[in-house]
Amino acid sequence: MEEKITHKIVVFESNTDERKKVVAALSKAGYAVKAETSSSGVQEIMKKAKRVPVSLLICGFEMSKQSSPGIFQNMELISPFTQKMVLIPSNQPDKLIHTINRAKINSCLSFPFQDEDLINQTETCCKKFVENMRQTHLKQVIAEQNQKLYKCAQNFKQKEKKHAALIGEKKKIILKLKDHLKGDVKKKLPEETTAIETIFKNKKLQHTPETYLDELNKIITKTKVVFSKIAQANSIEFHQDVNIEKIMKQKYKKSAYPELIKKIMPYLASIKKTKKKGKASLKASQNFYSILPENEPLNDYFELAVTRDQLWASLKVIQDPVGKEEKKKIFTTSNIIKYIRKCKVFFGIISDAKIKAWLSSANTSSQPIVIAAGKDTVPGRPGIIKYHFSSDYATAGKVREDGTIDFRERGDIPFVHEGDLLAEKLPAVAGIPGKTIINTVIPPVLMSDPELEGGSGTRISEDGTQIFSTMEGMPVLDKTGVIIVTPDLQISGDVNYKTGNINFAGNILVTGIVRDGFKVKGNSLTATQIEGGTIELAKDLYVLDGIINSNINVAGSIETKYIHDSKIEGFCDVNITREIIESNINISGMLKIELGSIINSTIFANCGIEANNIGSRTSVPNKLMIGVNEYVNGLIHDLEISLEECDKDIAKINEEEEVKELEDQDAALGEKEMAITQVQKKFQLETNRLKKELSGLEPLKDQEQIQNLTKEIDALKNKTVTAEQRLNTLLDGQKEIGKRLENKKERINDIEKMKDEFLHKKTIIEDMLKEPQINAKIIVYHKIFADTSIEHPHASTLLKEDRSRCKIQVSKKKEGGISFHEFDYLDL
Repeated sequence: MEEKITHKIVVFESNTDERKKVVAALSKAGYAVKAETSSSGVQEIMKKAKRVPVSLLICGFEMSKQSSPGIFQNMELISPFTQKMVLIPSNQPDKLIHTINRAKINSCLSFPFQDEDLINQTETCCKKFVENMRQTHLKQVIAEQNQKLYKCAQNFKQKEKKHAALIGEKKKIILKLKDHLKGDVKKKLPEETTAIETIFKNKKLQHTPETYLDELNKIITKTKVVFSKIAQANSIEFHQDVNIEKIMKQKYKKSAYPELIKKIMPYLASIKKTKKKGKASLKASQNFYSILPENEPLNDYFELAVTRDQLWASLKVIQDPVGKEEKKKIFTTSNIIKYIRKCKVFFGIISDAKIKAWLSSANTSSQPIVIAAGKDTVPGRPGIIKYHFSSDYATAGKVREDGTIDFRERGDIPFVHEGDLLAEKLPAVAGIPGKTIINTVIPPVLMSDPELEGGSGTRISEDGTQIFSTMEGMPVLDKTGVIIVTPDLQISGDVNYKTGNINFAGNILVTGIVRDGFKVKGNSLTATQIEGGTIELAKDLYVLDGIINSNINVAGSIETKYIHDSKIEGFCDVNITREIIESNINISGMLKIELGSIINSTIFANCGIEANNIGSRTSVPNKLMIGVNEYVNGLIHDLEISLEECDKDIAKINEEEEVKELEDQDAALGEKEMAITQVQKKFQLETNRLKKELSGLEPLKDQEQIQNLTKEIDALKNKTVTAEQRLNTLLDGQKEIGKRLENKKERINDIEKMKDEFLHKKTIIEDMLKEPQINAKIIVYHKIFADTSIEHPHASTLLKEDRSRCKIQVSKKKEGGISFHEFDYLDL
């Protein structure tokens, strides 16, 4: 039965008997039925029923004959889902077929008919109406979802292309770096092996066993150092167990040198890979490796180590020259510069003075010196998108003053206006290239540079760095990074602890229920049900089911099925389908409940009341008041109280003893300030006179007089200082008094501003009362029960008996020269 009540049916029939029979049968079955005798009236009803369309149009045969197919074609344009039924005389079947073929009728019923047949056909049409509505809605939802998915796919494709391009660029850089590294390695590798005899020849050494032994020891020492460095850098243990004495017991000829090398190298390469305990050395941690240029005598005395990233080079003495003269000859700045250049170190070399200072005290025990330092890259900054709205506004709750948490307050929902800046991009800043000690450029890491992407309701600036709103609504950042602005706040489910209280300046759509204790404030609200909620709206409220135990304040209209145990206020009209029970309604508009009842309620409706039933046999009588804008009067009363409070606060501040006392103190301090200033001037004049007199005396003759004048001048100086200190104290006191007086004035100004706002609101509301009074009336379609209280500005009454199908209004009458007002009861 509940589903039937939601359907609206229009009966278009000129035959009074047939029309009444159809209306009575369907009304009894619980449908909302309206009867019309003109096509223009039918069209007007259809146009007004936009939110809940008319489910079924029942048209008499004569009416369809006169206007068909025009009436049905118009209905198809105005309300395409409305079903059409025609009442056809049973003796004219040919005309029935002709009408159906021309007008696309959904159902027909021949008369005379049984009520049961009418109701069954009506139920079938209403089910078809609901099915069509749902199918269309489902198609719309699918189309919207497909469009959103298409946009998401486009966004992902664009991002994929950008990422692919970025990856391609980085791969190119990696290939360039690899090629560059291969070139450096090739440059460092010797083209051919140098024989020992060549070394002896270059050093001009004699081929004797002693010389061989000495040179081999030097080579072994250097080689051990190199292997030791490598082992240390790679955390492995190096065994130095080469037995030279055993090797040198044999006699070798010149041709045997290669064989000698073959026997030496296995000993040098005897490395056992075992992990060392403890921390790595400084060189190992910095990943140094040694560079030994070929055929370089300084290799005997110095070791150049370079970090793997080629940003640092250090120089260390590994052997001291024999004698001071030899040291002076070898340890020179020019030799060091030449040596490191042979090692391919060209950039970041320290100054000659620093090299000279180090060489003057350098020996095998001295610390190595950083001989060259490269220039590392300066990292850039990736592009940043700065959002001017909160994309994650929800919080756990709001902390109250007593320290407890209000879990209903989850945070303010962002709202923007047309032209507001939503986001801006700070472009990426490229890094600064570096340079190694071998004079190669180190490219900086490429910085990511995201793009601003805007969807519906947004506009991107020409340079692509800013995005603006093109409408009022809620800004949203979706998962793909696209910013959109939607005029509606859509909440899937209930308003509860998950969503918190809702405060949104636009339209709010709630698919579920506004739960007990939660507040919704906004422009308009559509919800399934309100159970114990508090609603404050600037426009309309539409509730699919009903309102229970809630407080509602709406400036627009209210449409719902029922209102139970609730308080409704506002400038609105209220349209109810079913019932009002134990509620208090105070509105500036009209209350309509054409098919339902008003039970045990107090109704203040300035423009009147239309109801099917008012009261019942067993309930507490209703109290009705019409023709009085009680809601507006209440607002004016509250504003008058607020204005009185403002006047009292201002008077209280002005009458405070502290204000008068501060003003008196300020005046007294001003007088003292003037007096002290005069004394200062007097002291200054007297001091100038005494100084002038003192300058005219002779030190030898007027010594006593000079002393006296000097004492007088010092005394005047002390008095002047004392007066200045007193004056400063007075000025500080005046500043403090000025601050306190200014604070009082600011408080008064704030109250005056608040008072002006209250006066402005009062003027606007009073203008509403100046509009011509509507001749408010009460219309009862079925019955109004006895003991109902009815009030009007000019009359009041308490019904003594039940009345049916009537119109109650106040009229002015005159008897015996006396004018008075009383209620008239007119039959419908």
